[in-house]
Amino acid sequence: MKAWFDFIASQEGRLGQKTIDQWLLAFKVIHFDACNLYLEAPSPLHLLWFEEHMRPVVLKEFINNNHHPIRIHVTATGGNTTVPQKKNPKKESALPPAPRFSSDPLDPAFSFRNFVPDKNSVALKLFSEVAMNYPPSLYNPIYLYGPSGSGKSHLLTALAHTLAPRGLSSLFVKAETFTEHLIQAIRSGTMQLFRKTYRNYDLLLLDDVHLFSRKNATQEEFFHTFNALHGMSKQIIITGNVPPGQLLEIEPRLISRFEWGIAVSLQLPSKEALYTIALQKSEAVGLKLKEEVIGYLVEQFGKQPKSLHLALDALTLRLHLLKKKGADLTIPLLEELLADLIEKEKKELLSPEKIIEQVALLLSVTEGTILGKSQKQEDVLPRQLAMYLCREKLNLPYQKIGAIFKRDHSTVMASIKKIAERKEESAIAEILRSLSKMT
Repeated sequence: MKAWFDFIASQEGRLGQKTIDQWLLAFKVIHFDACNLYLEAPSPLHLLWFEEHMRPVVLKEFINNNHHPIRIHVTATGGNTTVPQKKNPKKESALPPAPRFSSDPLDPAFSFRNFVPDKNSVALKLFSEVAMNYPPSLYNPIYLYGPSGSGKSHLLTALAHTLAPRGLSSLFVKAETFTEHLIQAIRSGTMQLFRKTYRNYDLLLLDDVHLFSRKNATQEEFFHTFNALHGMSKQIIITGNVPPGQLLEIEPRLISRFEWGIAVSLQLPSKEALYTIALQKSEAVGLKLKEEVIGYLVEQFGKQPKSLHLALDALTLRLHLLKKKGADLTIPLLEELLADLIEKEKKELLSPEKIIEQVALLLSVTEGTILGKSQKQEDVLPRQLAMYLCREKLNLPYQKIGAIFKRDHSTVMASIKKIAERKEESAIAEILRSLSKMT
């Protein structure tokens, strides 16, 4: 259908060719007439993307040669296509089975007992109190924030495990799972079941809410889910990578609700805490590792705690396959067994979050300060350095850096230019050298 492909071409300036290739061109034309176009999306995620990002544009701009609007009907692969059928069909197609909106798996190894508090003792104490005194009356919602690997999922899981023997049900879902559940409900026409399920649990534990960014339909539904649960005095616990006020592309009305209760920050574990975590995990699976082996693992994989857990899991399996014990493990054998993971760790790309984290650590400020609004010189310099490194090391566009730091395009350019002009100064040069080693 020429009108459809002309429309796609007209969107290149707004969306960019990469987005068009990945999203719009993935839709398959299955039927069309003068005023209707029937498309099939390759996945439910494509369907939701279309409804959020393209439907408003289509309603305004997609017209035929007579300047009449063309209606677009979209279904996902495997869905019931609404192409006009010939009269008197032999039989109705069977309805798809109703989806199950179940919890994400809970890691059985996560408990309050094996959570190493380190710098996060406040969060552990809060969650322990919630577990002991449920239902709490003071903190709802609880909003946990911190970088990946700081223990957010561990605390959510430990709470669910602790409350289960008391007959209290917890729905633990990652942000992606909530979106997927919503897509399933839209596809199958089971929104009533979706809403009933989410409102039927005693606790809602939602992980990584920052991934709701720019997902308008998901945010809209979560807004109503939140209101319903809060109105029933059911506990809501949410995690994100930044404080509520620093979430990007999240509706203000949602952010305000996240701030109703209490927000608690988590920090990445220190090397000493990572050593304890590695020792606990190895002992739990029956590995008796030498001190130098655990120290090497922490040194090699400790920058991302998730990488350390993955390395220990892989090591356990590979030692088992070789019929060797942990006591037999030497550094050279360890390097041989985990060569692929060690290489992957070395090649791991930097992220803006990691740069901000390392700048904050080196200059003794908080990540919130770097991302905040303070114009004090001692706060502005770390922010400018982080912007500069995002540009130099990641080659991010100015607009993208601006979105991360909540600054306009001109401010970002000016900040990066200032550091570029001062990078030969001894103090700035030393900071940049130190940051290069850390990142």
